Amino acid sequence: MKRWIGIFLALAIVLQGCGPAEGVVQPDSETVPAIQPPLPEPQPATPPSDLSDVSHWLYLIDVDLGDEVVDLITESTYDMVVIDYTPSEADNADFPISKVVAAWHNTDHPKLVIAYIDIGEAEDYRTYWQPGWGIGNPEWIAGSDPDGWEGNFPVAYWYDGWVEIWLGSGGMMEAILNAGFDGIYLDWIGAYSDDSVNKYWNRFLELDGEIRNAPGLETGHGQRTREVCQAVPAIRCSSLRPALSRQLGGRPARALYLLR
Repeated sequence: MKRWIGIFLALAIVLQGCGPAEGVVQPDSETVPAIQPPLPEPQPATPPSDLSDVSHWLYLIDVDLGDEVVDLITESTYDMVVIDYTPSEADNADFPISKVVAAWHNTDHPKLVIAYIDIGEAEDYRTYWQPGWGIGNPEWIAGSDPDGWEGNFPVAYWYDGWVEIWLGSGGMMEAILNAGFDGIYLDWIGAYSDDSVNKYWNRFLELDGEIRNAPGLETGHGQRTREVCQAVPAIRCSSLRPALSRQLGGRPARALYLLR
């Protein structure tokens, strides 16, 4: 019996020597969390890069862009919004349009923001309109709107005075780009078919003494597109692409261009 007691004591001593070293704390496997791989950083949502990514869009002009309307659009699921370039309105020249555009870009559902402009008519409520202006003054204001829209006047759009309003230094296109718009929605691109504008064009040909490709036809439209590219440095010809057009009576009436 004593011999067995001695064996057990010897075994206990050996096992004690194999135990944890003094002062060393052994980790509890039940409380040590498993090592997790790092989570990828969330990527901010971005607006559609092309109209092929647009499923739902909003066309909203001649509307007061109050805070409630802006917030509703911000929270909406529209992929694209077409709005008037509000600061071009004489009564809203100080409207903070760049903040609105930024809000619609930086939301949970980012949107392409497109500026509506009437490129074929002068409008008497715009900031560019001067006192005393009317049909024939300046000379490129050709007549009254054929559909009876008061304050809208078809223009001989190839005249330098009209081109300067849009493409000149400090002009509308520069302001639209600086405000962060992604593109422009051109209304009245069929101005070349208006009777009053045609009279100006025929007179222009007579005075010029040579026949040129009439602006608004296929070659003239392409030439004007190149002029836009050259006049506004922020636009690259490769990125100025016709993205939408609407035909009325077989003639183009509206067109949308992406600028970025």
